[in-house]
Amino acid sequence: MKTLLLAIPGKTLPAPFAYRLQEAKNANLGFDIEWAMVGTGSIAIARDDLSAIVFNNKKYMGALFIDTDVKWEIGHIKQLIERREPFISGIYSWKRPGLQWHLSLFTSSGGEPVRPDENGLFHIDGTGGGFMYVAREVLEAMYEQQPERRHDSIGSNSPYNWWFQGVIKDENWPKGRFLGEDHGFCYWAKKAGYHLKADSRVVMLHTGDADYPLEMAYNLIPKS
Repeated sequence: MKTLLLAIPGKTLPAPFAYRLQEAKNANLGFDIEWAMVGTGSIAIARDDLSAIVFNNKKYMGALFIDTDVKWEIGHIKQLIERREPFISGIYSWKRPGLQWHLSLFTSSGGEPVRPDENGLFHIDGTGGGFMYVAREVLEAMYEQQPERRHDSIGSNSPYNWWFQGVIKDENWPKGRFLGEDHGFCYWAKKAGYHLKADSRVVMLHTGDADYPLEMAYNLIPKS
């Protein structure tokens, strides 16, 4: 039986999050679940080190990256993996007033906003790494096709810079554009032939000073 790694960047686990991890390990989902947590001064290095755990051990089918400020349930894991997509994410909002999903809902070249397909999947350029499944084959393809980011770096246990953080230049951004580590990963995965999809069934709250989006939280308040 294949094993899914729940990959958690950070140093501390909130109690409800730790409880859900234990529940997930004991759940009968058709595959085994393990989890690992890596905390460093760099979110990109933490995600690289977590990716390396999967890359270096063929028992893992992939990594589901989960941030500790995303409110997920076991059903979200099941729904995402059942899609059998090598590169897919759930959906959550930005931590700000007003409803804005953490998705690149426009193509990088502009045009009409992206709509979900007949199966409820958004085909998008990028999203945050808060609830993102990356199959082993994606990591392997990036490593083989883009050798310029292989490294032996002090401070990282990873042989490769999967979670790129920096400025890129291409036909869509000739002046250059800074990408955080999550959108940088999406950019280079797409270059390796893996286009991100987001599951419209897997929608979660994003926890900060409140649970975002505020509109969703407001609609959950019982009305008289």
